[in-house]
Amino acid sequence: MEWYVYTNGFATAYFFFCGLHLWRRKDARRFVRIISVTLLMWALLLMKDLWLVHPERYVGENLRAVAYLDGVCAVCFSLLLLELTRPGWITWRKLSWWLSPFPLFVLLGFLHRGVAIHIAYMVFLILFSVITLAMAYRWAKRYSRYVRENYSSLNDIDLSWMPLVFAFYVLLQLFWLYVTLRQSPWMDGVYNLVSVLAWHVFIRRCLALQPLSQEELQEIVSECKKKDQDAPYNFPFAACFEKVMCEEELYLRKGLTVSELAVRFNTNRTYLNSYFTNVVQQTFYDYVNGLRIERKALPMMCEHPEYTLDYVADACGFTATSTFRRAFKKKMGYPPSQHAVG
Repeated sequence: MEWYVYTNGFATAYFFFCGLHLWRRKDARRFVRIISVTLLMWALLLMKDLWLVHPERYVGENLRAVAYLDGVCAVCFSLLLLELTRPGWITWRKLSWWLSPFPLFVLLGFLHRGVAIHIAYMVFLILFSVITLAMAYRWAKRYSRYVRENYSSLNDIDLSWMPLVFAFYVLLQLFWLYVTLRQSPWMDGVYNLVSVLAWHVFIRRCLALQPLSQEELQEIVSECKKKDQDAPYNFPFAACFEKVMCEEELYLRKGLTVSELAVRFNTNRTYLNSYFTNVVQQTFYDYVNGLRIERKALPMMCEHPEYTLDYVADACGFTATSTFRRAFKKKMGYPPSQHAVG
């Protein structure tokens, strides 16, 4: 038995047991449940490939028939990206609408196993993936903008890693299309291994992601409909804002949010965000971390070069050293390790 046969069994077992484990988690939220169902469906679809193990079955007509079912995997992952970037948007009604063309293609594919229908199906999958990726990318940009405008610490809530997921997803889809057209068993094995690795990394990142509240998610949607030019420019707190921030060292509070800062200045979150956008011309995230670097980290590193970066990051209000490194390099143009040495 060739090695690529074992990769199919390994991938099937991985998706099945991983999906089952996530489903049985007591703290599983909606998004985790959706991942679980997607993995179980992926495992079910992979099981059909065991039927193709026999060389006489691994022929063009059978492979084209199987490809119709493989397309469901692409659909599931595309919808998963939409749920990740805009939680709660997918409903049963929208799901039925999105999936309505696929049963038709599968039925036509099994009734008339011609090349023309197969090509039409591939084109449809490409268009479907492009549309869903465009929607997910747009929503991911809105999501990232919101958290940067409202949080000083982005650990476990940021989606800045999503563009890498989009790029890898496109490459994986192109690889699947190439494998389907080439009809190569050993390339099927490579695809299975790459899929398992990609899913493992993706699941770990998703499980570490802390969801925003429904109120915050609704604010993301509503704020996207507002125009920046309609924002007010008269800010009563502007005269004392910088002074209070520095004298009270509000920027050193770990996990500081714009809502907490709004309470201190007797205003509201939306108004304060407008101040950062139109006056400071920085996001809340960049502004606070910039103060941490300029007013705390630099003096501390000069006076106490023996301090570790972990200690400096913690003293400056950062919840992770990696965040401190990124903020320092963005502010100074070089990593903190070079400053400590110099």
